[in-house]
Amino acid sequence: MVSTLLLELVEPLVLDLNSLAKGLAIDLAARELGELRNFCIEAGGDLFGRGRGPRGGAWRVGIRDPHGDGLLARSLTVTDAAVCTSGDYERGGHNTAVLVTAEGEVVECP
Repeated sequence: MVSTLLLELVEPLVLDLNSLAKGLAIDLAARELGELRNFCIEAGGDLFGRGRGPRGGAWRVGIRDPHGDGLLARSLTVTDAAVCTSGDYERGGHNTAVLVTAEGEVVECP
């Protein structure tokens, strides 16, 4: 069964599909590397890590603090998981959020 939803906009809307494109690119690259046991793919703040990192353990991922010059807001370890970040601080904004997709955990940076 197919359902249809009609949405009427009363104001102009800008729809940015960059995050979908990055996620799709990572998914396609991971599929191509499927025979490899250990790899990490990164595309503009989103990544997927499979297996083990170069030191033999889980992949270590640092998420930059948008307000600290070169500081980390959070450090994660991932295996067979994706990490997606989002924020407008690199474009001059002040809004940030981080979603760790493997656990569904949301980390907000003030």
